[in-house]
Amino acid sequence: MNDPLPSLPKDIAEALALEAKRSPPPQAALAQVQARIAASVAASASLAPAFATSVAKVTAAVVAALAVGGAGGFWVRTVSAPAVAPHIIVLPVTLPAPVAPPVEAVPAPVAPAAPREPRVVAAPSPQLERLLIERATVALARGDLAGALDACREHEQKFAQGMLVEERESLAIRALAAEGQMSRARARADRFHARFPNSMQAQVIDDALKK
Repeated sequence: MNDPLPSLPKDIAEALALEAKRSPPPQAALAQVQARIAASVAASASLAPAFATSVAKVTAAVVAALAVGGAGGFWVRTVSAPAVAPHIIVLPVTLPAPVAPPVEAVPAPVAPAAPREPRVVAAPSPQLERLLIERATVALARGDLAGALDACREHEQKFAQGMLVEERESLAIRALAAEGQMSRARARADRFHARFPNSMQAQVIDDALKK
């Protein structure tokens, strides 16, 4: 004869009474509950004999309650296990060492060149100017027309704005006229009269051009 079913715990009995008032569960849910109970019974076989016997009796009582027809029975809700947060492994990351930008070589400053001292040119002396005019005068008096013109040319280069410019032009015009270069003599005489209209050498020049 089978052992009488043990009395159920209070919380399980209340749950069974509450579920008995609900509509019967579908066959698929009932089969799922039975499978879970069977797994629990198999797992209890490895426990201590006394505790395993108690678990088997309680399990048999639950199975018997599920077998009750009509409005009896109970509905077991499946509760999904809480999601387990993934274990995050943080791996150290080695960043490359910063590379310093290349440093451009700065050229050494060059010392500025020392300023050159201005070249000092000695101004021709008045004695040299007078000497050149005297040399042209002597050459013209001797008939050395080329020598007179050379002295006048040198005076013009060294004393373009000298004090004896009128005397130089008079000697040059007379030498040109004596050589027969009348066109050059007259052109130079015209410039002379335009530059020195009241010169004392004007009459001497005009007389030379008349010969």
